[in-house]
Amino acid sequence: MEFSKKEVILAISFSESVQFMAKMVNEQTRELAFDHTPYPASFSEDMIGEIDFVIQYYFRQVFNGDLDPEEPLVGAPVFDDPIDDLNFKLDHYKPEFILELKKTLEVQDARTMNNYAQEMLKFAVEKKKKTSEKETK
Repeated sequence: MEFSKKEVILAISFSESVQFMAKMVNEQTRELAFDHTPYPASFSEDMIGEIDFVIQYYFRQVFNGDLDPEEPLVGAPVFDDPIDDLNFKLDHYKPEFILELKKTLEVQDARTMNNYAQEMLKFAVEKKKKTSEKETK
């Protein structure tokens, strides 16, 4: 979907200032809900759809622990309440949300590779090509 430059800039600004929160909706059923600050009124329905898609993806990542490192975060507080822990993670991993939104809006490359990795990839391709040429002869 194509968006105006102004709307993309506003969306990125929104992503940097949005506040996410998790809350218990029903204690008996342990129903949990995620929410965020409202969208600006100037957003188009298409932009809201794009951002909402990324937000829902981000909520699933945090809830499922996909962004958690193998080792516990150094200096991270320990919470007795899992809701407090989720809210901490929603704030802590917010740069991941911003990055995903930028990729969705195509203002950032999906993957950047350092120079060393690029050279190793080129070397591997060239070596494979030479090996396959030798096998065909």
